[in-house]
Amino acid sequence: MNNFIKYLISTLDIKSLLKQVAKLHQKIAVAFEAGDLKLVNKFQLILMQSVAARILAVLSVLLSSNGMIAGIDNFRINTIDDFWHCVNWLGEVLKDFQGYKVSPFRFDHADYPNGLPTFKDRCFLALIGLTFFPIINTMCNINITR
Repeated sequence: MNNFIKYLISTLDIKSLLKQVAKLHQKIAVAFEAGDLKLVNKFQLILMQSVAARILAVLSVLLSSNGMIAGIDNFRINTIDDFWHCVNWLGEVLKDFQGYKVSPFRFDHADYPNGLPTFKDRCFLALIGLTFFPIINTMCNINITR
């Protein structure tokens, strides 16, 4: 872990971010168990638009094994300004969610023969994963207990 990531983690209040996201995860899970899909969609949208979820999505990509590798756009996070640019970019993308197009993959990296998405696309996918996690978790728990 490089010094920038250590500094970033030390400046963010990770516990409060996780609490905010966990509260919305719980609301999504309860609504899903009740079968209220409109409420599930409402809470998922609130979660995706929350700054806490966007910060955690970008941070999760940074901490992953390919987090410091740039995609075809050569964008990667090296400074605090880059970090906040990516968090704000996720907010902008959500304003026109249906018009979003995934960027081309980068195929010249030896460790990723199937291609490597751009850094911003990886952040977007991490944010989507955060919104679907409580549903998947609830479905697995329901199947295990039956």
